[in-house]
Amino acid sequence: MDEKEPVVPVPAGVLAALEAVCTFAHCKTINHREMLEIISSRAEEVEEGLSGTISALSLAYVIFETEKTHGEKAAKKVTSEILGRFQGEKKEALARFVADTIDDFEKMYREG
Repeated sequence: MDEKEPVVPVPAGVLAALEAVCTFAHCKTINHREMLEIISSRAEEVEEGLSGTISALSLAYVIFETEKTHGEKAAKKVTSEILGRFQGEKKEALARFVADTIDDFEKMYREG
């Protein structure tokens, strides 16, 4: 880590939202791949496995925002593509995590 760079504590949920935006954003001046790598490596410095938790939460954000922006059919397509990358128990655990998180987002969305 560059000692000249300031370090600011950021909640994992905020990093997950940023990661979700980076996954689908199309910019010419921001290197999203590099940003995703920084989030992942810094998260692992804090706690082993934290980058995986942030990534799973990020996927939940992506599915939730896709459903709210483009509808249920688009969200199901994104979900199928995401789950297609996982195998066995990992797939089931991720699906449960994402479903629970989307339920939480839905409650916050309706309340806010």
